[in-house]
Amino acid sequence: MLKRDGAFGPLANLFPAEAETWAKQAGVKPEDCVAFKLERNGLRAEVVLVRTPDSPLVPRPSSLPGYRILRCNNIKQLAQPPLSTTNSHP
Repeated sequence: MLKRDGAFGPLANLFPAEAETWAKQAGVKPEDCVAFKLERNGLRAEVVLVRTPDSPLVPRPSSLPGYRILRCNNIKQLAQPPLSTTNSHP
């Protein structure tokens, strides 16, 4: 569903009005963040991730940056199947 109906990209591109505030609240730079956005049934799901520095405790190839969740909103609500628009009669 995210691939079909959602969007992914830099935080400032997906949420231009909120990017600076959300990043500042978390003590990070907006340019270090990426986001997912999905709008359906009047709800907007938001996931914002921030790139984390390499940690010696969690080694990984330099081509695979690590991320941590910065913001997650309305994910459970949008995980439900969409409401049916057809009326059924028993």
